[in-house]
Amino acid sequence: MKKMALEFNLRRYSERLKHFEERHSMDSTTFASRFDQGELGDEVDWFEWEYNLDAYRETLRQLQILEHIDL
Repeated sequence: MKKMALEFNLRRYSERLKHFEERHSMDSTTFASRFDQGELGDEVDWFEWEYNLDAYRETLRQLQILEHIDL
């Protein structure tokens, strides 16, 4: 069940990231670099994008951990 929930969340975060990438004509890797360097300012949209990217990465990390567990 945990794996299914993580996969569902991963898809949702991925969709949100795609939306940000299309809206701002920038991939998430470029965004993260520019945001971390302070190039983008303090718009709410940037912080929402950062949250979704962090959540996507954490969800992916958890799924990778589950893949290595023998149940």
